[in-house]
Amino acid sequence: MELNLVRVLSELSGQIFETSFLDVLNIEGKRLIRDKE
Repeated sequence: MELNLVRVLSELSGQIFETSFLDVLNIEGKRLIRDKE
């Protein structure tokens, strides 16, 4: 039971990390495009 909970938590934190990482890339990309103009 505990092992299952750990796995679910790690999957959730992994998803959160992925989305925040993509958000950062998206923001950085928009700023780079703005700097070029």
